[in-house]
Amino acid sequence: MLTDRWHREDPYNADSKWVSGKYPAIRKDNTTHVNYAVNDFWITNVRYIRLKNLELAYNFSREFVRRIGISGLRVYANGTNLFSIDNVKEYEIDPEIGSANGLVYPQQRLYNFGFNVSF
Repeated sequence: MLTDRWHREDPYNADSKWVSGKYPAIRKDNTTHVNYAVNDFWITNVRYIRLKNLELAYNFSREFVRRIGISGLRVYANGTNLFSIDNVKEYEIDPEIGSANGLVYPQQRLYNFGFNVSF
């Protein structure tokens, strides 16, 4: 990653020509921090579509459930955050994050299976 960055042809000459790259230049100034130079490299127009909630269920017919001695039977499966299609997969971040630096836990993917029986 660091080899494909903007840098000077001669790293010891601040007036030498810039060599372009995909990533921003690594800079060190006389303060306590590096990279105070402003750039827009990490600004991304995030586009995504996400399946947040899905539930599939089946209610068995009254004739079937009466034969086995109950009045109702429903079987279901549901899931949350099942998948997303987005343009930030290469950065390994969630498209819905609210943190400025992206260092947050990913959203949980949940699955539930169950049934309801009425007697």
